[in-house]
Formats: sequence, C-alpha cells, structure tokens
Amino acid sequence: NESIDFNAYQIFPNPVGNILNIGLNTRGNEHIFVSIINAQGRVIVKDKVILAESGIVTMDVSELQSGVYFMRMKNDIGDVLGGKIVKL
Repeated sequence: NESIDFNAYQIFPNPVGNILNIGLNTRGNEHIFVSIINAQGRVIVKDKVILAESGIVTMDVSELQSGVYFMRMKNDIGDVLGGKIVKL
C-alpha cells in the first residue's frame, strides 16, 4: 500500500445532501476507515470502505441530521486525513 497524498484529497459536494464523495490521491483496493464525528465529539458513523479504482469513496450520509461534522480517514498503513463537512 502506498501513502495517501495529504495535499491532494477532496471532499465533495460540501455542503452535502445525501451522497458524499471523497477523492483520494491513491488507487483502488485500499481499505479506508472513515469516522464522522459531530460537534460534541461523538462518533456518529464509523465505516470501513474499499477505495474504488477511480480513487473515489462514496458514502451515503442521508441519515445524518443537518449540521457541521468532522471526518477522519485512515488507511491500512496509518496515514490519517481530516476534514469538515456540512450536512444540509
């Protein structure tokens, strides 16, 4: 597994409605652990996804309430990325 380029990732669309996309500068078959944390610091979503060949992870966030969330992503070798999302 290769490292994720911390300077080359995207979270889109943001603000998000129901489907969130995470574009990472790495290619397929890598496990990505995604946590979505609310403003109070509680983990709302914890998921393990497999990165598509395109470098895109797609998540259904339709069950999240409107508000601001923080996202933490980690790969198999321990690289960690973070970002803020706004749920409409």
